[in-house]
Amino acid sequence: MTAGSDRWVRTKDICLALMVVVIWGVNFVVIHVGLDSVPPLLFAAVRFCLVALAVPFVPRPGVPKRYVLAVGVFLSAGQFGLLFLGIEHGMPAGLASLV
Repeated sequence: MTAGSDRWVRTKDICLALMVVVIWGVNFVVIHVGLDSVPPLLFAAVRFCLVALAVPFVPRPGVPKRYVLAVGVFLSAGQFGLLFLGIEHGMPAGLASLV
């Protein structure tokens, strides 16, 4: 690799990392705004269904399907369901992003 291409790789990695941070941060603001008009568990279910649309485009991991399904259900119903309920009951979006 040349010095110029090495610098490009670092710049690209930094830009990608910043993009993830921005998307992650905006995610909680969108959740907070969305909960004004949609019940929390319905909102979590809609999120889960939208993410499920990406399944055909993601390579299948080398583990049994039941493990993939279990992780998906626990993340959707457990983590995000409780997160949406917490924000609905007054937890600030900024604090929710840290918790």
